[in-house]
Amino acid sequence: MNLRNACFGLGLLYFPSVVLADAWLDQLNIPRLDQPKPDKPLVIAVVDDAFRLSHQQFKDIIWQRPDEIADNGIDDDGNGYIDDRFGWDIADNDNSVLPPLERLPEFYHGTHLSGIIASIVKRAYGDQAGDYVRILPIKGLSDHAPIPYLKDAYSGLEYALDSGADLVLAAWAETNIAPRQEALLKRAEQQGTIIVAAAGNFQLHRPQYPAAFPSVLSVTAAEANGTLTEHANYGQHVNLVAPGTAVISAGSTGDDHTYISSGSSQASAMAVAAVALLKLAYPDLNPAELKACLIEGADAFPELDARWVAQLGAGTINVQQALACPVLKGHSRSYTQHKAYQGYLNLANKAEQGSTWVIRPPGQYQGLRFLLASPVANNSQGQLSIYSNNVRDAAPDKVYALNDLPDQFYIPGGFARLVVQGGAEGQAGAKPLLFYRAEPIDYSSAYCKGTVYVQKAGVLDDGSGAARYAYNSNCKWQITAPAGKRIQLRAIQLDTEKGVDKLYFFNGTTTEQRNMMAIFSGTELPPAFTSWSNNVLLWFASDGKQQGQGWQISYQFID
Repeated sequence: MNLRNACFGLGLLYFPSVVLADAWLDQLNIPRLDQPKPDKPLVIAVVDDAFRLSHQQFKDIIWQRPDEIADNGIDDDGNGYIDDRFGWDIADNDNSVLPPLERLPEFYHGTHLSGIIASIVKRAYGDQAGDYVRILPIKGLSDHAPIPYLKDAYSGLEYALDSGADLVLAAWAETNIAPRQEALLKRAEQQGTIIVAAAGNFQLHRPQYPAAFPSVLSVTAAEANGTLTEHANYGQHVNLVAPGTAVISAGSTGDDHTYISSGSSQASAMAVAAVALLKLAYPDLNPAELKACLIEGADAFPELDARWVAQLGAGTINVQQALACPVLKGHSRSYTQHKAYQGYLNLANKAEQGSTWVIRPPGQYQGLRFLLASPVANNSQGQLSIYSNNVRDAAPDKVYALNDLPDQFYIPGGFARLVVQGGAEGQAGAKPLLFYRAEPIDYSSAYCKGTVYVQKAGVLDDGSGAARYAYNSNCKWQITAPAGKRIQLRAIQLDTEKGVDKLYFFNGTTTEQRNMMAIFSGTELPPAFTSWSNNVLLWFASDGKQQGQGWQISYQFID
């Protein structure tokens, strides 16, 4: 699993530890908590590159295996690992999770994220933080690894599950998931272990695993106004955002050094600490209920750039609002509006005349998908009526008995009204929760997609008309002239991000480099040119950032 895809270091700096990260801590709205101490601290397993266990920021909240005696050469607790008193190096198969001395600056990631977790827990519990939370360090990068790739990351997750971790931070990402890895994520779900994962850092709609796995809490990095940070991924699988720009936290080169880094790794570390505070406040809640508190407590974005609508989750983490968690108390109001792109509805109606939810997030998106997050008891009475409009006296689009709700259903468009008569009960004491999310429009294919074949002279364009062209376009036009003819091409309009969004012209039918005849980009109209044969392949590719008004290319067949 590639750490560089989840976090980007900006440079090693020295600051006294007293100035650690106050700005991002304030953004999370973390209250000082005065709760009874748990019987034992909550365990957050961090599977990462390495950990400077002596760092002042978190050395006092490092987990210690209770039945293991350090450095006696004996597997005292019989778990198959000798002297794993302070975690385990799953990559080198030894008990040292420390960064190699000769590579301290490279092995910074786990230390940095552990410092973030410690900062949040100490903001909530002060000097007593170690009585509430402990960090279980699991080293997943070999001392001799040439690049920061955690090939043993899922083995580290397995060790965390075997060790009884309550939460796991997976601030690493990979495009695909293998059956064994999927089985481990399902095991975590069955055990009630919450995995919090970084969405990745490409600023693309690119699902990364484990973040894209349904039971995992997926976090990306954005500002409070919904501006995505430079490298953070987005997508409908993302649940929340947290600060991820220039975060100051513990550094790996000294016990009081700090490091500035950015990315969805930092955001996911903030999220896992926030979940820990919730779990300590509500120890009897199941994972779905804890996620509901965090997602419902988020600060929803007032508006978003069109490319990110419904792709940054419910909004920005707000710990104090999450701790209030009104969604768990049942719906006692007869009418409630939801404007976040994700949220939860508690179907345990307490209003005599029934409960109504109107879900209408801002912006354009395909529709609203509803998924049953917690099963409903068979003895639940009443019904759920679903409307796709707000017309008075209109017939519902769908009606379900509360004891026979489907696992999921979908309402196209940007509006849904749900009305509960009676009330549902959850199974085994859990709350009957219905999760919803807005599903985004795929703007990459909004105006053009695939390959278009043309055999008559004319004009081609990006398809956007008066609008700006699409983000992440990947479109082709295969122009074929009669045998013996050539194709003359001329730009009559050109407005693309210079040097980034480009029109490529290839002689023939393939994109082989040796067949490339021209590249158009920017705003200056280039001179006309003529093909080498009767076939031209035009390929238009854009990224996910700046978009212009687009282009028009005229072409004619000549002798």
